[in-house]
Amino acid sequence: MPPADQRQAVLRLAANTRGRDFVIGDLHGCLEAVDDTLAAVGFDTSADRLFCCGDLVDRGDDNEAVVALIDEPWFYSVRGNHDQAAIDFLADPEPSDHHRLATTPENLWLRDLCRTQPEQARRVGERLASLPLAISIEGQAARIGIVHAGVPLGMAWAHVLRELEGSDATVVEEVLWTRPMGLPGAPVTLGVDRIYAGHTPLLKPRHAAMFGTSTAVVCTASPARDVIVAGAP
Repeated sequence: MPPADQRQAVLRLAANTRGRDFVIGDLHGCLEAVDDTLAAVGFDTSADRLFCCGDLVDRGDDNEAVVALIDEPWFYSVRGNHDQAAIDFLADPEPSDHHRLATTPENLWLRDLCRTQPEQARRVGERLASLPLAISIEGQAARIGIVHAGVPLGMAWAHVLRELEGSDATVVEEVLWTRPMGLPGAPVTLGVDRIYAGHTPLLKPRHAAMFGTSTAVVCTASPARDVIVAGAP
């Protein structure tokens, strides 16, 4: 992902006219799963783009290597709740609820890194802090949104983006923590053709067309096991 201002809450991108766009679910420190999946689809790093639904860290064995993907020009990710917990922990390691995920037994890698390689831990925090809360892809045929968990029900996509850019705490909480998305009969999200989200554990991607609109919510597999061609039915 190209360098981003740490305060950038929303990343807006144009359609990919050179290659394919893929979306993958939460990575949780599992680099091998990424490599295997990209090899299976013949991913071309010179033309294709990979979008991740966040939660790059925790649980897996390759957290630092997965975070390093942020520096790749073909990789884009939103921020997940585990990423935010790591950011909060690195900013203030004193015990508190706001970074409880970073201090559970499965996530000891971060505390160990702070103790043994504090400068590397600082760089991890900077990379994670550069992740936007939402990505909006302006396609010629479709507008695509990517968030980690979900969006406020009934709120138009443009409104969601404005609230995120204004640091509205309620909307930030929704995109990082809410679940599940795409419930039948739920109020629609206007102004976007497809929203991709992770966060909720699933064995396979779930497509949930929202009633009364062409908007489709796609909950990716979590942990990541599949990639989806962005915009594909």
